[in-house]
Amino acid sequence: MSKAKQPIIIIGMHRSGTSMITRFIQEIDYFLGDSLDINHEANYFIRLNEWILRQTNSTWDNPYNFKFLPLTVEEHLKKVCEQHLEQHDRVKYLGLKNYFSYSNIKNIDFNWGWKDPRNSITLPIWKSIFPNAKIIHIYRNPFDVAISLYRREIDYEANYNSNLISKFKEFFLYPNHVGYSFSVRTTKVDEGIKLWTEYMQYIERYKLMYDYFEIKYEDFLDNPVESLKSLSSYLDVDVHESKYIEIAGKVNSDRKYSFLNDQDMLELYKEKYKFDQMVKSYGYGDLA
Repeated sequence: MSKAKQPIIIIGMHRSGTSMITRFIQEIDYFLGDSLDINHEANYFIRLNEWILRQTNSTWDNPYNFKFLPLTVEEHLKKVCEQHLEQHDRVKYLGLKNYFSYSNIKNIDFNWGWKDPRNSITLPIWKSIFPNAKIIHIYRNPFDVAISLYRREIDYEANYNSNLISKFKEFFLYPNHVGYSFSVRTTKVDEGIKLWTEYMQYIERYKLMYDYFEIKYEDFLDNPVESLKSLSSYLDVDVHESKYIEIAGKVNSDRKYSFLNDQDMLELYKEKYKFDQMVKSYGYGDLA
């Protein structure tokens, strides 16, 4: 059997424009999971990350408690996750094609990894299991992130209110299932910005422990070819020039700092966040 390979772990706040970069990683023959959601996130690892967060009564949109995770409990969570990597539900990540070839996800011998913003919080668990995993951090300005979270929530709630099948499932088939919204917190744009700050605080803390490769989304929009070449170098893979050009042709630079066209957001930025230390440290302090 070939030597097992360590994964890449993609981290970053939700709605940070990671989908195109993730598609590029897939197109250079990285396997990111058989079952992916609409954001190219691995459903298998989403489920495990949600379970990890629940052990401290945390969620993706309220991760505060996770910082108090005791080391003894962290060690237990690591062992449970390692057990899952060799259980039958690994098929949800591997798919049937790979399920019978790999009795343990840790044995994968080709290029692989996964994307899930929750990794930004749970990273110590995964780095203890995969100590040589490469970490890719993609970040975007918090104002466009907060607006995107808000719009997603409003769209979801509008769809739910008009979907009788969803209501039937909630009330009669899955009465204990919480599914009325993605996040009531993010219906408040200011809370979406605070949530971005909380994620960045975790990421800053983990930077003291691990090496990252970082991509600033707005820089990627300005120069996608150079950003992808740097990423390829970090991953130590050879990519034909035509692939960079192909991806660059799909980039829509109009998405860069779109919040500046929203007068309310622009005023909020000037009054409350322009001089915020975290905002400034990531290069977003002089946008207006």
